[in-house]
Amino acid sequence: MSIINIKQLPDSQSAYLNLLNEQQLADFLNQINPNRGELARYRADFYKLVFVCSGQLRYKQDFEPQRQQGASVNLLLPMQVIELDFSSDWQGYLLEFSPTLLPSNHDFLQDFQQWHGALPLNEAQTDYFLHYIPLLNQAIKQSQSIQQHLLCALLSQIHLLQQQSQSPVRERISQKRVKQFRQLLEQQFRQHHHVATYSEQLACTEKSLTHACLTITGKSAKSLINQRIILEAKRLLAYSDLSVNQIGYQLGFNDNSHFGKFFKQQSGETAMGFRQNFMEG
Repeated sequence: MSIINIKQLPDSQSAYLNLLNEQQLADFLNQINPNRGELARYRADFYKLVFVCSGQLRYKQDFEPQRQQGASVNLLLPMQVIELDFSSDWQGYLLEFSPTLLPSNHDFLQDFQQWHGALPLNEAQTDYFLHYIPLLNQAIKQSQSIQQHLLCALLSQIHLLQQQSQSPVRERISQKRVKQFRQLLEQQFRQHHHVATYSEQLACTEKSLTHACLTITGKSAKSLINQRIILEAKRLLAYSDLSVNQIGYQLGFNDNSHFGKFFKQQSGETAMGFRQNFMEG
């Protein structure tokens, strides 16, 4: 299976909006490398909204297999490692846009950082999104202001669907606490690896924080910390030239052997083994 890294991509500092259907996306990848095979891998600074109308699309999102079957929508975040599998039969669209197109004061931005998994769409919701396709195509040719307003309207609707999909048994206090914990974790996971550090900042006990995490995510607070560290380690192993020791140091491990043991314990393979397997595809 041939794997490529897409280099011809814009950075997050420039306003960028692009919309491709499944055939246009395949054609674009084929132009870059005609022998690409069935898998395309890349990492970019912009959001990717995957809208599947029918069929099934398989891909990996930060090394975890995902499958969108039937009408559904998923938001892939900036800097996630994406591997698209084009051997599956699907119809839909990939909307790419830079973070600079989104106003920073929108509340849904923080919620999108916690997005996990695709949202299924009913017939009316699918028609709603299909209505946006020609509008988005026109917006690409127009001003940044028009692009921004249209994009915000679409994302606001998706945010509403995301909130409606939440289970009613999830307690509001737990939801708020886990959201705050994830925000802190994203900022501090390189320096702080212990639950107590976060519970102190959230003015709660380690036990209550762990209970909230288990209620909302099914995982303990410590597991979420470890997962975030391992995810960043894998990203750096896959998309940087840093040595394993340098990566460990960046992630708060002053002892190289400690990082090596931690990585193998959490992922089941050595850091060098992961890097080699990733590069070989």
